Amino acid sequence: MQARVAVVRVFGTKDQYGDERRTRPRGLPLVFDHFPEAGACVRVDMGPVPRDVVLAERMRRAIGRAGLGALFGGRSGTSSGPEQINREFEKSTEVELFGDFNWYVTLVLERTLEVTQSAGGRADFLLPDEFRELERTMPAYAAPALDVVTSIIATIVDPHVFGSLLLDDRIHLFGDGKRPSGIPVFSLSASGAVWRGQAEADLLSQRIELLRAVNTSAVTTHGWLDGVAHWRVQALRESDPWKRFLWSFLALEVLTNKLFDARRDAVLGRLRLLTDGGTAAAGNPPIEELAWAPERAPLRSRFALVASELFPASAREDVGKFASAKSGRDRLAHGQIRDAAELPTAITADLLEKYFTGAAKTLLLGLDPQRSWEDLAGYHPVD
Repeated sequence: MQARVAVVRVFGTKDQYGDERRTRPRGLPLVFDHFPEAGACVRVDMGPVPRDVVLAERMRRAIGRAGLGALFGGRSGTSSGPEQINREFEKSTEVELFGDFNWYVTLVLERTLEVTQSAGGRADFLLPDEFRELERTMPAYAAPALDVVTSIIATIVDPHVFGSLLLDDRIHLFGDGKRPSGIPVFSLSASGAVWRGQAEADLLSQRIELLRAVNTSAVTTHGWLDGVAHWRVQALRESDPWKRFLWSFLALEVLTNKLFDARRDAVLGRLRLLTDGGTAAAGNPPIEELAWAPERAPLRSRFALVASELFPASAREDVGKFASAKSGRDRLAHGQIRDAAELPTAITADLLEKYFTGAAKTLLLGLDPQRSWEDLAGYHPVD
């Protein structure tokens, strides 16, 4: 039989958009079709947790609580597996599963697969024979794509909406004639709040329209974004200040190296030598010989080229900030920082946010990286 197999990630925040809690902005859910490959898609929803996710998670937890042994053979002196699972399902509540947050962000990567269900085949929910294989392979398959989409959303919307990770890449199952269910994992990890009014909610809806313009084929082309996105998401999720700094700097370092490799030749190709009179020098001066060879360029010089390309007006200031971030990383590596308060975490996070945003604008949306999201809020992609 065919089943839709989904990997689900849910975040919660005490922040609020709009006059009512859990208001779904206009234009949702977003669906990125044929991503990360043909036959797969990523769905993004905000506000309430989608109903199908709630039902599947209730059943997933119920299966786990009842125990797989009761389902596939039963225990002596106990009721049948399906009956016990139904009782557990009825006892569970949405608040128990997802907490009492004002707003949620839900990401679902979904693909259709051929599965079998022999044991417990008459049950009204799906738990395929291949569940252990799916448990092993699907989260690893989905994580890079979900990390990229999470990072893009955090860039366009607000990183704070990812304040609490409530559901960490759990597998949900949907089959024709079957109730939504999922593969149990035996744990779950389950802050001042900001109430943003209707004006902010309207702006959010406009930004969601920008998300529709994301070129998923460009995401695939620039596969290195996976690595940057992975560490950026780790930094968003991390509460430990030491790790948050390290993951932020690592993401910034990877981003710098990849953008340098992609943009070096174009930047050098636009450079010109000028005469005293301000006109271009005659001939074809060997500009590339005046610059660092790619394999020898220090990280700070690499960042300087990237900054000059994406944000020329603030490049000199940004290079100074980058030098401070790198100095913090180097001092930490040499054991010279023993208090997390000394880490340049805010500077590093701000640079990562700025340059990941710039990369997303120019590579995924084809937009000027220097234009603010507010300026672009009225942008409408051309079909």
